Amino acid sequence: MKFIKSSALLVAFLIAGCNQVMGGPSSSEITRIAKEDMLKSAATPELAAIARNAEISPKGICNPQGGKYACAVDVKTNGANEVKTFVVVIAKDASGNWISAQ
Repeated sequence: MKFIKSSALLVAFLIAGCNQVMGGPSSSEITRIAKEDMLKSAATPELAAIARNAEISPKGICNPQGGKYACAVDVKTNGANEVKTFVVVIAKDASGNWISAQ
C-alpha cells in the first residue's frame, strides 16, 4: 500500500510540476514569464525575434525567498545545440497571478 501512495505522489509531481505542488509556479508559468522577460530585454527587433523563437525549459525546483521564486531555465536559440541556463525571478501580484519580479 505504501508503494501505491508513493507512486501516486510521484505521478502528481510529474503531472502538476514539483514547484506547483509545493506552492510555487507551474512549469508553464515559469516558461511564459521567462519568455516575457527575454522579450522585454531585447534591445533590437532581431534579438526579439530570437527570444520569441527560443526553446525554454524549466530546470529543477525553484528556490523560494521571501515570497519570490528564483527558477532556473534552460534556453536554446535558433536551433543551436548549445543550451544556456538563466534564472527568472517570479512572484504573485495582488490578484494572485504569477508575474516577473526582476
